Amino acid sequence: MKTKFSATLVCTILLVGLAGCVEDMAEMDSMDAPLRSGSVAAEQGCVQGVNTNYGRPVARVTSSDFSQANTEVMLTAEGETWRCLVSESGEVRDLAVVM
Repeated sequence: MKTKFSATLVCTILLVGLAGCVEDMAEMDSMDAPLRSGSVAAEQGCVQGVNTNYGRPVARVTSSDFSQANTEVMLTAEGETWRCLVSESGEVRDLAVVM
């Protein structure tokens, strides 16, 4: 006995399988994403502080971790890692190269 499948049924089955793959990829992408819980103002304050040390725009935020006291922002620039403590409004409290 031969069973005929409609093109619609076959496409539906394929799309459901593909949707599962796309969802899995989205989960993997979010796991690879850096922690960024600090405000834009806080991150920009640190970026400006690091860039001032180099005299040109070279800083890149790798993570930011919000805290009620200060937000910790980690950055890279010219192969160095920087740690910045900053208020949520962007006022830098401490900025140093991490060894």
